[in-house]
Amino acid sequence: RAIEDAGFGCSLLQSDAGGVMERLELEIVGMTCSSCVHSIRTALRTVNGLLSVEIGLEERRATLLRDTTLASEAIIERIAETGFDAYVVDFEGLRMKGVAAKKGAAESPEKQIFVRIGGMTCASCVATIEGTLKRKREIGRA
Repeated sequence: RAIEDAGFGCSLLQSDAGGVMERLELEIVGMTCSSCVHSIRTALRTVNGLLSVEIGLEERRATLLRDTTLASEAIIERIAETGFDAYVVDFEGLRMKGVAAKKGAAESPEKQIFVRIGGMTCASCVATIEGTLKRKREIGRA
């Protein structure tokens, strides 16, 4: 709504299943080589609701763009089937605490959503939208 109030068109980026797309970051424990990365990436290709998968071997992280109807638990279980442990990581890059985080039951209350914005033509448009969003208390980062 804030983006529309600033004079721009805005819609949530939605999946084919009708859910909203959001970013999920996982720490993956035990990867040692590119074959490990390939195994995980191949396993995640079969998971419906994932739009993109980026895996960094050195960072031991996977960044996923997923449909919100897809539980993180399903993704973590699929990774576990390949022989690796995975943990949800919050927006500050910290592993979520406890067994519930490992199983994906307790995720960060902070969410990152993706929106399609229409009508932007220059850097001033970007600055206007960022400024508008930063003034909203319920929006942490823009």
